[in-house]
Amino acid sequence: MAFGVLSLYFTISSIGLILIGAIIAFTTSGTTVETERHQYKKYLLLAGVLQIGKKQIFEKEDRIEVVKFKGKHLSISRSNRQSAVDSNDYRIYLTTSGSKKKILMARFETEEEAVQESTSIKTIITN
Repeated sequence: MAFGVLSLYFTISSIGLILIGAIIAFTTSGTTVETERHQYKKYLLLAGVLQIGKKQIFEKEDRIEVVKFKGKHLSISRSNRQSAVDSNDYRIYLTTSGSKKKILMARFETEEEAVQESTSIKTIITN
């Protein structure tokens, strides 16, 4: 996106580069749970505006699990400088009965919060 801003004075196509960069920068993903309807939706939010996703119903065979996550993200700049970010949290995953894919439902700082939320999600599935 910075390249597009800098090249604005040189070409007309730089407006396209700026728009593509903005779309990529503001695109996120997530999961919502509707407790009343026993549904969840894994979505992609394009440019922070357009939400794309499909609602799915919880099935009795679906499993909820809490996993302790330890990760490290490392980025290296062109001048060979490194920036590392550690992330230690607890994640709640939904494993669907139809496939072995794990769907990230939520992230929590403490184990107690994650276990409490996972038990509330389990009651939604069993009902």
